[in-house]
Amino acid sequence: MTFIQKTKGTLLLLCLFGWMLSAQDTAPIISEIKVEGLKKSERSFIDILIHSKVGKAIDSSLVQADILRLIREPAVSHATYEIIQVDEKQAALVFHIEENFTLIPAVDLWTTVEDQFAFHLGVNDYNFLGRGYTAGFFYRKNIYSGYGFLFGNPNFITSKFGYKIIGQHNKTLEPIRDEFNESFYDYINNSLEFLMDYELDLKNKVSLGFGMISEK
Repeated sequence: MTFIQKTKGTLLLLCLFGWMLSAQDTAPIISEIKVEGLKKSERSFIDILIHSKVGKAIDSSLVQADILRLIREPAVSHATYEIIQVDEKQAALVFHIEENFTLIPAVDLWTTVEDQFAFHLGVNDYNFLGRGYTAGFFYRKNIYSGYGFLFGNPNFITSKFGYKIIGQHNKTLEPIRDEFNESFYDYINNSLEFLMDYELDLKNKVSLGFGMISEK
């Protein structure tokens, strides 16, 4: 390779590097982040999911990750964004959000082993208090009373860390049958679980859980 060819190659690399820097410099700075379409959700909850920041250059890959993080939430059915130019160097980043109905009831009816009427009533809210919390409670009557609760925050402090607590008390009448006889026994089950998860990136998450259970 001649000296002239080496020089041309070096100049080409320098030009390419200069063009990349120039492209970064021309990306507008975020002057404001707006969120439109919120009804039940609190803005502070949505802000945890948005990693784009005011004062930083608009990064399209980061904004796309924000959109993906938003639509993964049960509270959000759809999300889009637009960039509104303020001046030559600044632009407003606007997120448009459509919310889901997140209060889900549960009703079950059946008969017990002694042909008595039994039922299960419950409700789960996947956007409790408008902050993305998961909260639920159920009451069950199956000869005996049973109940349980669920509470969790999938975005605890940051969008990467979440937790969930589940507790249950159940008492049922269970049959024992052999070739000649049938008898019944009371079965009591109490449990408490604690689950934690951490988001490594948008595609990977690790979870850890432990629990206590007692049976009688």
